[in-house]
Amino acid sequence: MLCNSRSDDAGSGVATLEYIDTGHLGFVPLVRTELSGTIAGPLADLSIEHIFRFTAEQCGHEIDALYRFPPPCGAVMRHMTVRFGDVIIETGQRPQETEIVEAVRGEDHQGLSVTECSQDGFTLQVSGVPPDEDVHITASYVQVGEPHGIGFSFRIPSAGRSMDGNQDGSEAPTATFHDSKSRFIMQVRSAGKGELSSPASGLQCDGHMYSLKAGIVPDRDLDLIWTPHQFEDRPLLQVFTDGTSDPCFLALVSPPKSYGEGLPREWTIMIDRSPSMEGTRRQAADQAAERLLKCLLPRDRFNLCLFNSTASWPADRPLRATADNVARAARLLQDGEPGGPGLEAALERALGQRQTYGDISRHVVIITDAQVSNDGRILEMLRRESLKPNRRRCGVLCIDSNQCSHQLRRIAEVGGGSFRSLKSSLDETDMVAALDNVLEEWSLLVITDIGLLTSRRLDGLQSVYVNGTFNSDVGELRAERSTWLVGKCGGGRKPPSFALDDSDDSSDVIVFNGVRALHDIKPINDLEALRDTAPV
Repeated sequence: MLCNSRSDDAGSGVATLEYIDTGHLGFVPLVRTELSGTIAGPLADLSIEHIFRFTAEQCGHEIDALYRFPPPCGAVMRHMTVRFGDVIIETGQRPQETEIVEAVRGEDHQGLSVTECSQDGFTLQVSGVPPDEDVHITASYVQVGEPHGIGFSFRIPSAGRSMDGNQDGSEAPTATFHDSKSRFIMQVRSAGKGELSSPASGLQCDGHMYSLKAGIVPDRDLDLIWTPHQFEDRPLLQVFTDGTSDPCFLALVSPPKSYGEGLPREWTIMIDRSPSMEGTRRQAADQAAERLLKCLLPRDRFNLCLFNSTASWPADRPLRATADNVARAARLLQDGEPGGPGLEAALERALGQRQTYGDISRHVVIITDAQVSNDGRILEMLRRESLKPNRRRCGVLCIDSNQCSHQLRRIAEVGGGSFRSLKSSLDETDMVAALDNVLEEWSLLVITDIGLLTSRRLDGLQSVYVNGTFNSDVGELRAERSTWLVGKCGGGRKPPSFALDDSDDSSDVIVFNGVRALHDIKPINDLEALRDTAPV
């Protein structure tokens, strides 16, 4: 069951237990929230328990209640449990398709109905809840964190807040407020070489276990940040496995503190000039290209292509990023008009450009609105490119992502690059902030290409996901950003060992059961897809 919720309001993720009494919407008070689990790099395996209770003075009879839980962005629900009195009701990994495991309390039959899990939240309907009894509702889930510097951030919803029912009989809640009587208890372990912190809430640490400092009750969603350790002059590899004979593993590579100037860059920026990209989409695409060009240093190289444009290329090979050449490219952005070759022909030419010699980071960045034809031919070109020793990686910036964006995501996967999306309907100030956020990864200095060695090479890696995207190699390690992959090894007599290319040191392997859940969810791609289909 895939659950994902996004919100721009830091205080909007509220878990509620609501009911209708005499035509009015009421909310059962949230007495306590308990968070437990483990965080390792980009993966959190968490359990959050909400404890509700209403008194006979508030409502003197049993109620049928609706529980709403807004799962964090990038979360997959694994298990749900409802418990009150002698009643225990459990669901499996796909709650809306699972029968009640046990729901008996004396002669009465208590019911639990599971409804859809959407981007707005997960809902459970529970019948026969009596007054003056604690209602324990526990949700267990795995969550993929958002990049946060070299670490990852995780947002925990419904921390120390409650809801106030209305008085007019409508179904909409009237207020969200901090409930001083509500308590929030946290016991979260940090696995591996990393530390937890929270920007707005103080944490205390006992070994690898973290809790809130005494007296702190969060009045909004709780943000937890997992930050890995760093070596001074070499990358740090950490490996987490589920400990089985055919292990799933999570490998996390963090950059060193000192990395010098990084590698020079060679960027080929390709901008869609088809009719569907006119208006605000064209403006957003041009702004993105201009900001990419401004990131380049004189030692870097670039080329620019306006496909579906008569003015297609300023040169037949990547140019040095001098002030004159960048200004020439900016003029081409202003003057190019629709007409000419499509993406297939333009990409073939981009990949066929004369190679820039030396140790350099080579990328093709496609900026388009996801309307792609003949993607099979394009994917075949990218597969052939991936076999070259000095390959060009291909990434995609999708303007106004739509139902066709899965084609562009697949292009980025096979191309070994990144997929990002952007809305064109933002005002000028918001557009600048959104562009900076979207283009941050491309702007970071590249330190080196990295590869992962495993003692199970003869068995082969059955599957590998890099930073949430299926791929066949680890890729580039960037300054100030960790990279990660999830994979599965074939069975063997001994546990596999892992090391980075050009390293004689094998990494210690840490057992973390959540890794298998992450790998077995083929829709790790879909986690990213849900995140990206709500453009920033």
